[in-house]
Amino acid sequence: FANRGMPQAYTAASAISQGQLLTLNASGEVAPANRSDELQLVGVARADASAGASVLVDSAPGNAYTCKFDVAPSSSDIGSRCFLTSAAGELTITPPTTSGRVFVAGTLTTSGSTLSKVLYTPRQIVTIG
Repeated sequence: FANRGMPQAYTAASAISQGQLLTLNASGEVAPANRSDELQLVGVARADASAGASVLVDSAPGNAYTCKFDVAPSSSDIGSRCFLTSAAGELTITPPTTSGRVFVAGTLTTSGSTLSKVLYTPRQIVTIG
């Protein structure tokens, strides 16, 4: 989280969609994170990017960022914790129950779309299995 609120540019290792949570690979490029990876989370993709292209990444904790969800959250989900899924860089409101890391990206602040705002406070809270 070295950029202190300013987006940082990285090279995309693969196709990236706006709102995906990203991890840093061994080559120093970013790719969509999932809970089965050994995470070095770098933040949230600000826009779509193709493999090899530059992508801006937001990562300052305490800011609200547009994040990608597996299913659009409803208004009753506002205030819920948002968990990283096993899918590429997506979040869910449903806590994971299968083996792997349980990673909370933050708290839902808006709803109604698979691209919804999250107050970004990333942390791993437990490993299942």
